[in-house]
Amino acid sequence: MDYPLAIMGIILPFYALIDMLETALNIWSDSCVAAAVDKSTNSALA
Repeated sequence: MDYPLAIMGIILPFYALIDMLETALNIWSDSCVAAAVDKSTNSALA
């Protein structure tokens, strides 16, 4: 990609932080959907 290795050393730590935030957001949204489905399924059974 013709980028100097020094620039990659600067970019990678920031990318790791952004990736962690994206993963946390994905897990949170999945748990919200699972809670909504659980609530709607349990109320339909009662």
